[in-house]
Amino acid sequence: MFTTHQLAEVFFDSLDRAEDRLEQLTDQGVLARFRPHRRHGEGSAPYHYVLGPAGAAVLAAEQDIGPRTIVPGGQGPRDCRQPHLGHLVGVNGFFASLAAHATQRSG
Repeated sequence: MFTTHQLAEVFFDSLDRAEDRLEQLTDQGVLARFRPHRRHGEGSAPYHYVLGPAGAAVLAAEQDIGPRTIVPGGQGPRDCRQPHLGHLVGVNGFFASLAAHATQRSG
């Protein structure tokens, strides 16, 4: 699970380009997205992305396993209610920043 900003940092040159491409991938079912509610009700949270049905099917086919193995129980909007969501996004953010830093440096 990654936010728009985390994916943009690793894979795109700009946030606008990332938002456009992520919306296309969501429309095609490759990704699924949701916005969790903010605890204090101020502003809106960024979109959070998980693998969608089409993405799970492709990944499962590549690994010769069932799509439900890739996305157990199907992930999506209900994940925003998980108590560990903040921790998961924080850990993934650390690794996204690390990957972005590594790709921007030679050697």
